[in-house]
Amino acid sequence: MIETVAVTGATGYVGRFVVAELLRQDVVVRALARTQSDRSGFNGPVTWIDGHLRADDALHTLVDGADAVVHLAFEHLPGRYRGGEGDDLDAWLDANLSGTLRLLTAARDAGVEHFLFLSSRAVFSRTEPGRMLDESHPVSPDTHYGAYKVAIEAFLQSFAKTDGMRTASLRATG
Repeated sequence: MIETVAVTGATGYVGRFVVAELLRQDVVVRALARTQSDRSGFNGPVTWIDGHLRADDALHTLVDGADAVVHLAFEHLPGRYRGGEGDDLDAWLDANLSGTLRLLTAARDAGVEHFLFLSSRAVFSRTEPGRMLDESHPVSPDTHYGAYKVAIEAFLQSFAKTDGMRTASLRATG
């Protein structure tokens, strides 16, 4: 039974809906948030951990004792997902790709059994002629954003196979 869920991106658009549903189901929510994030408007208690995906201590505190992680956080230029890396790809990759790997590793080391990742339809740049876009469709990202999402999906599979973690990706679309 899942009793405690660690959430990243809780103050974002999707995160607010996810946290509201978890609280409605009487799940204990622990959320990672930057100090400037708007933490108001939640329908129940949330334990806030100050930090971001580059802060190892905060990540370990976030996942300690959690049954599951819901990873929704994504650092980007305001208002831009695709192209959100701006002019500093290295910093963007450190925050997002390496940050997610740090979170996955911290979760594994803490014994967290479930890890859910918010991916994107950006893993597909196009639909192959004559094919439906479904889970068996080959990925073909044409942006750094899509490539990041594909890379994390691959790491989720490897953590599932090598460490026994139950992982899932949700490919949302706008």
